[in-house]
Amino acid sequence: MPKLPQFQAVDLSEAVERIIDPKKTQHLTDSVAYFSFPTELEIAPVFPFFGCLVRFYVRVRSNPSKCVSVYFDTVGTLGCATNYWEAFPIADDAKRYLADEWEQMQADIVKELLGGEDAKE
Repeated sequence: MPKLPQFQAVDLSEAVERIIDPKKTQHLTDSVAYFSFPTELEIAPVFPFFGCLVRFYVRVRSNPSKCVSVYFDTVGTLGCATNYWEAFPIADDAKRYLADEWEQMQADIVKELLGGEDAKE
């Protein structure tokens, strides 16, 4: 039987906590958005990077190449502000939303992926 490669476990929790102080972000957890997308779309959580608190992809089930990447930046390491959502691509560009504008972001993602003003909600 061939020997399987050994992978080293990496504990990133301390590194993440140095970037994102849980004491300073707890209030954001208390007001986190509950996204609801049409059944034609699927969501995949992905590992956050450079200080974003949340990151995920939304794509069309029947056409996985149609995808929008979303993250929530709480510390401003990715842009010039804090506590904002960014979705890419929206109308061929990155679009930012204030933390409480998640419903508009959700609507823009649906429109981007499913098209038209009358996209199902």
